[in-house]
Amino acid sequence: MGLAEILTALAVEGDEEVARITADRDIAVADIMHEARRRAMQAELEATTARDPALRADADVTRHRAALQVERRLQETREAILQDIMGRAEDRLSRYRRDPAYLATLQALLGECRDFLDEVAVVAVDPRDADLVRAALAALGSEAVVEPSLETWGGVVASNGRGVLVRNTLEDRLRRAEPEIRRQIGNVVPGLRGGDELRGNR
Repeated sequence: MGLAEILTALAVEGDEEVARITADRDIAVADIMHEARRRAMQAELEATTARDPALRADADVTRHRAALQVERRLQETREAILQDIMGRAEDRLSRYRRDPAYLATLQALLGECRDFLDEVAVVAVDPRDADLVRAALAALGSEAVVEPSLETWGGVVASNGRGVLVRNTLEDRLRRAEPEIRRQIGNVVPGLRGGDELRGNR
């Protein structure tokens, strides 16, 4: 499995993994939403039937507090899910060097650097990857200098020798994938969207 497939799987460990992880929290989230709706509906009922402006104001405060509480709990749930997924991803990628597909991934990462830079002059790598990268560069017809100066799960940092760098390590790729993972989590555990959930989408 190449790096692109792994990162796609991490964003789907997105539709699939996120869904699996959230399954353990679905009941808790449902309870939060149910209680928030109950409080909000009670507050709306009190506000509708109350003649005293002070009672209506109290009902508004209750409804606002319910909205704040449920949003806070949902945010905590989203963050817990993210940490679960990122932890799994870090564990998986930190061991990826031992995967049979790693060589092909390393070659693909070097190819991406070359495509972006046009000319690769220096490639910084983890010492464990130095020989693999030299062989990969030779296969690409490149005479770039290999500097075994990184400490990384895998991947490369390439330069054109004129100050332009491409960071293509596994850690960098995972970090760049995080916004998409967050987006997918947000689809699974959405926010209040203006309070519709509290009003039961009526």
